[in-house]
Amino acid sequence: MDKLKKFLVFATIGILAVLIIACLVFAIMGNNSAFMACAWSIVVLPCLIYAILLIAKVLGGK
Repeated sequence: MDKLKKFLVFATIGILAVLIIACLVFAIMGNNSAFMACAWSIVVLPCLIYAILLIAKVLGGK
């Protein structure tokens, strides 16, 4: 189980890193506020919620 927990933590960190890079790409490419709102609502927020839940599950010990 310890290896699984370590893998989940590193996977979550990787997901967050990819999301940060994606946010930077969106910020560089998109000058349109509607595009930014669409990108945040469709891509970033659900992934962040999933990553936070994954971290809570790992730290919770289940």
